[in-house]
Amino acid sequence: MKKIQSKHLFLFAFWPLAMAILFNITACGGINPNSTASFDKFRTGHFKYADEARFGDFVITRTADSQVDSGTLTQLVVKFDLEWETDTSYVLKYKETLANPQSIQLPDLTGMNRHCYMTEPDDTSYLEVSTSSLTLDTQIIMTRIVLRK
Repeated sequence: MKKIQSKHLFLFAFWPLAMAILFNITACGGINPNSTASFDKFRTGHFKYADEARFGDFVITRTADSQVDSGTLTQLVVKFDLEWETDTSYVLKYKETLANPQSIQLPDLTGMNRHCYMTEPDDTSYLEVSTSSLTLDTQIIMTRIVLRK
């Protein structure tokens, strides 16, 4: 078996972290801090995750200071406190599970928070780039959030 040189091991170990940082910088590069009018319609209202295969059929109800994620099939309902950091970034902090009639086993959500950044808006959606305190590694999650009519 061929020995891995220490410099290669270093590159192998830190490659995912370097790529995550680079990806985060480039993904958020589309945010223009001087132009936030196009994000206003996403601050409150009813939305859903566009990628149902990955995130399930969840409906988002967002007010000025809270967000409730409701699974239409699972009937799982989770409430978060919402704090806006800027016009395009916010933090969701787990508050409580409002309903879980199918007894879905969830990780301990106490103290969980998710930092979300809104990018690439169009007429009916935006791309959300987020990180969560539930993972030990810095994991960047990207999903399109769509206005629900």
